[in-house]
Order: sequence, then structure tokens, then C-alpha cells
Amino acid sequence: MNLQTAKWLGYAGLIPFFAAAIGHSAGLPMRPLGLAYAAVILSFLGGIQWGTALLAPVDDGARSRRFVASVMPSLMAWVALILPSPFAQALLLGGFGGQWLYDQKHALESNWPPGFVELRTHLTLGASLAVALMWI
Repeated sequence: MNLQTAKWLGYAGLIPFFAAAIGHSAGLPMRPLGLAYAAVILSFLGGIQWGTALLAPVDDGARSRRFVASVMPSLMAWVALILPSPFAQALLLGGFGGQWLYDQKHALESNWPPGFVELRTHLTLGASLAVALMWI
């Protein structure tokens, strides 16, 4: 994987977050769009774990646990879509934080390229900040 391409795409993926947050702050009805985008991205983060589980060696259940963990973000995102604000923001922020913690805990065994965990940290902070701004 070319990490430079992942960085460009990852940081570009923050644009809709901040466009929605800025629009919301300006009084435009952007919060529903921003929260829907946050739900999509949270589901995407689960997909990273799904892909990692597919490549993991079969072992004492760690692979199965990773598959289970990979669907949790999508389920949380779906519930967030049906919750009113501010509960949706709280669940999405919890999902982003929880997925980041899970990724940090399992980074060494995931065989991700150098710099990927740092990129995930930056993107999680950016996404979380934008979702928090839509809370106001």
C-alpha cells in the first residue's frame, strides 16, 4: 500500500466533515448530512478490521473476534442514524473513540504499514472534532 495515497485520500475525507460542521455553525441545515457521513465513515472503519481479519492466520479465536469487532462500528452507525441529536453525536464520537482504541490495541498484530496508526489517529481526531462541532 502506498501510504502517501492513503494520506491524501484520508485527509480529503475530512473535507465533508468540516464542510458540514462549518455549514451547521453558519445556521445551514447541514447537521443531518454531516452525521450521515460520519456514520458511513464509522462503518468504513469496521471494514478495515474485516480486511485485517481476512488476512490473519487462523488461530485460537482472535480472527473470529476481529470479525465480530469489525461489524460493531456499522451497527453503532446505523443506530446513530435513527437517534436524535445530541444522542447521535454521542454515539458516533463513542464509536470513533472505541474503534481508535481497538485499532491501537491490535496494531502490532495487524501488520499494518508504518505510519498507518498515526494516520488513523489524525483522521479520528479530525472526524471527532467535526462531529463535536455539529453538537453545538
